[in-house]
Amino acid sequence: MIRSRRDVLKLLGMSMAATQIPAGIFANERTIPFTSPSHNAKLISSFNPSTGEWEIDWPAKVSQYDLVYKSPPIDPLQGIPLGNGDIGVLAWCEETKINIVINKSDLWHDAVFEDFHNWSKEEEDYSTTLRHACRVVIDFKFPVFSTLFLSDFTARLQLSDGSLFLHCKTPFGELQLQAFVDYKTGTIFFDLHTQFDEMSATDVYVERYGSRTFAHWYSQINRDASIGTDGTSSSADTNGVYIVQELNDVSFAAGATVIKNNGSLVSYSREHSRLAKFIWVVKRKKRSGLQLRYHLRERTMYSAVLRMSFQL
Repeated sequence: MIRSRRDVLKLLGMSMAATQIPAGIFANERTIPFTSPSHNAKLISSFNPSTGEWEIDWPAKVSQYDLVYKSPPIDPLQGIPLGNGDIGVLAWCEETKINIVINKSDLWHDAVFEDFHNWSKEEEDYSTTLRHACRVVIDFKFPVFSTLFLSDFTARLQLSDGSLFLHCKTPFGELQLQAFVDYKTGTIFFDLHTQFDEMSATDVYVERYGSRTFAHWYSQINRDASIGTDGTSSSADTNGVYIVQELNDVSFAAGATVIKNNGSLVSYSREHSRLAKFIWVVKRKKRSGLQLRYHLRERTMYSAVLRMSFQL
């Protein structure tokens, strides 16, 4: 018996799980005899039943379908997705920032009532729903993603290993970011390299301001803007920054830490109940030649490597 919105979503998920991967995406196709009482047929597959292994031209077969950006994705609808089937990540750019939204498949906020009545104005935005986890914002303080100042930009979603690669070059310097979600643990790893003309702190925020449902967006909206904003707390210590969220029946926590800072200065702090951050300041100088469009000149560059991990 269907008693809640969660039951409905479970049924939808079960029906979606019945889909199959087309055999045509595999490289070394193998003909396997297949018989049934009604007819004889042959199944084309890259699976080798004698060894129990898939014989696929990997990663070349799927790399041709990589999602490649030659300009920054400045809208969440153009964002680059990552995940492991449980943790979902969406990354996009603003002028000075990379925004990274993080969600998880089981962050259910259960309704206090069991039976629900669809389109009920009294229940609008109070029904059982999934809630947003948090957002990570990396602010470089320079307009490195503004099209006015871009000399070069490339971003790629690499389908073979589910990782993100991003590189941009501007008159203010260069940066390179790699990221992936670990399949087993759901930990999100970032490997960030910067090389800017001036020494400037890079701020990394972990924030959560709430989560709304808007289940009937084009028909009716509950005007109480406080819905979904309660129960958030943030903290920081010498090892990292954290967000804790209390839902009706469960609670969850998210934390971020730097695992390698390449000699740079990293400090963690709590800004308020919904935001904690760490500041990354490059301490070392590096002499480097920089190829500009018209000529080559020597500059004093501030170069650093930062490796971060983030986990729900």
